[in-house]
Amino acid sequence: MKKVLKQFVLSIGLIVFFTHTASAQWVRTNGVSGGEVHSLAVSGTNIFAGTIGGGVFLSTDNGTSWKKVINSGYFHALAVSGSNIFAANAGTGIYLSTNNGTNWAPVNSGLDKYVFSLAASESNIFAGTDGSGIYLSTNNGTNWTEVNSGLTNKDVRSLAVSPNAIYAGTADRLFLSVNNVISCNSVDLGITLARNEINALLVHGNNIFAGSPVDLLFSTNKGTTWDTTRILGLGDAEAFAASGNNVFAGGGIGIFLSTNNGTSWSSVSSNEKIYTYSLAVPLPPVFTPGKFAD
Repeated sequence: MKKVLKQFVLSIGLIVFFTHTASAQWVRTNGVSGGEVHSLAVSGTNIFAGTIGGGVFLSTDNGTSWKKVINSGYFHALAVSGSNIFAANAGTGIYLSTNNGTNWAPVNSGLDKYVFSLAASESNIFAGTDGSGIYLSTNNGTNWTEVNSGLTNKDVRSLAVSPNAIYAGTADRLFLSVNNVISCNSVDLGITLARNEINALLVHGNNIFAGSPVDLLFSTNKGTTWDTTRILGLGDAEAFAASGNNVFAGGGIGIFLSTNNGTSWSSVSSNEKIYTYSLAVPLPPVFTPGKFAD
């Protein structure tokens, strides 16, 4: 029953409407068809949904209706940089739209890899790959360059950017790169995890949230020290989003909310066992590229 409900909810799509209080109202949209929704991105009044097997969909009316803008493909990641929309297809690379999804063009020069994750900050676009590390484009995807110095695990599951730093979650640890610093190694979480994959990341001010298949890790001092929490029933921590002081975590059986920087969490997805792969709010970061150091 859980599997059936998971597939049903994700196949029709799910959009969150955040409030600036400690509560959240959830509205089931008319949905998308043809695949599970694994990525969301917001660009102005446009909402993009990347699916596994069904391509990319666009809504211009807060999820009331959707139209398909890429016909097929496995889209694990979406990113917004100004008026540019990037979509990572597991099979055929990264696509770029400069006109709100009307047209798309491949931007894969130097990047013929399976892309798990994307992050954008101004003119810098980062792509995390399956086994080949991180690639950076500074010209809207026209060219891509490896930025893997010091990255000892190149299976990059998640990316997040903050001013002058980028965090990369891999299959066994978390990495940090800081602008113009050449002596930083992988971040020591200080915690023994049952499973180490970092499948989701969120940077929210000085706070960092990292989701693994078992634990939800959080730091309130930019990663210097870490704590962990096991949200009862959450399961896999697959997605994060922040709206004001509210931080949302999505995972195996629903969505949880913290209003105190991760110290405590409460369920905000009623009694439905919704498997949540992605959450999105329009929060453009600012980043100056650095280097993964040995």
